[in-house]
Amino acid sequence: MLQDPNAVETAKQTANKSGFRISDIQALKEGNHWYTKNAIAIYPFPKDKQNSPLLKADLAQHFKTASCDSEYKLKLHKNGAYELSGEHISKENKGLLKGTWHYVQYPYMEIRPYKGISWSRYFEIHQLVTRDQISEIELIRLKPIEKHHVSQHCVYEFGTRL
Repeated sequence: MLQDPNAVETAKQTANKSGFRISDIQALKEGNHWYTKNAIAIYPFPKDKQNSPLLKADLAQHFKTASCDSEYKLKLHKNGAYELSGEHISKENKGLLKGTWHYVQYPYMEIRPYKGISWSRYFEIHQLVTRDQISEIELIRLKPIEKHHVSQHCVYEFGTRL
C-alpha cells in the first residue's frame, strides 16, 4: 500500500537513530488504528512488559472471577462478542449475559449487552506477573470501573504460565 518502496526502511533507520529498537514490522490489517493507504505508524512499547498495551487479540480469552463471593466467567470472543455466566443470575439480568465488547483505548474495555439495552460497563485492564508454587504467571486482570449488575465489583483474570 505504500507508494515509496523504501519508506519502511527509512522509518526504521529514523527510529533507530532516535533510540528506538525496531523488533517487529507488519502490515496493519485489523485492530484499533486510524491509518489507511500510504501511511506508516510506529508504536513504541515500554520495556516493562507489565505496562505494555495489549492488542484486541490478547484480550479474547476466558476470564474467571478472582477474590469474589460468587464464581463468574467472562468469555471475550475474537469476533467482538462476549458471554457472561455464573451462579445465581436473576431473570431481569439475563439480557446482560451476552453482547459485544469493545477495546478502544488501553487500558479500558467496554461491554455492551445485546437486545437493545442502552447500557454499557467499563473495565480497566491491568497486567502483572505473579508467582505461585509452580512458576510465574502473567495475568490480565479486568477491574470493573463501576459495579456490574450481575457480578458486582468482581475482578476477572486470565493467566498464562511463563
